[in-house]
Amino acid sequence: KSSTYLAGEEERASLKSELEKLFSSDESQKDGKARARQVVESAAAALSSIDPNNGVYDRVEAVQALIGNLNDRPDTTRAAAAGALGRIGDPSSIDALAKVFETKENDKSVRVAAGRGLAGVFRVSHSLASEAVFNVLKAGLLEDDYEIGAAAAEALGNAALTPAQQKDVFEARRY
Repeated sequence: KSSTYLAGEEERASLKSELEKLFSSDESQKDGKARARQVVESAAAALSSIDPNNGVYDRVEAVQALIGNLNDRPDTTRAAAAGALGRIGDPSSIDALAKVFETKENDKSVRVAAGRGLAGVFRVSHSLASEAVFNVLKAGLLEDDYEIGAAAAEALGNAALTPAQQKDVFEARRY
């Protein structure tokens, strides 16, 4: 029962709406793989629509499931999982999101979603960017692709940075 896990009526209505859309679509009635993908994407969308400060459900399991969907899934599923992780803001997802962002073989939409997910995690958690994550984001900032650079800039702008990291970003963008 949703009232066990969700504090507000608005959250329960949002989740109910997402699940009704999921199970009433024509596609969900056909192909099992398509339905499974749609379930994962809809679950990620539902999780990202819930206010992380008002739920009573411990999100550790959800975060781990979403991290598991960052790899070896269709790009739309991976992007939805990255977005949900950003909304939830659990710092345990930082390294996984950074790895997805760093991997240039990933589709650009997935990399951008991972960068924005990192921005969300940093914004919610006020976490310090480790040196490894900082270097991944700095490299993204310097890439030629505007959207990748913008996602990296958003993440760096929301991360807690050491004074040395702040100086490094400033100098990297000057040239």
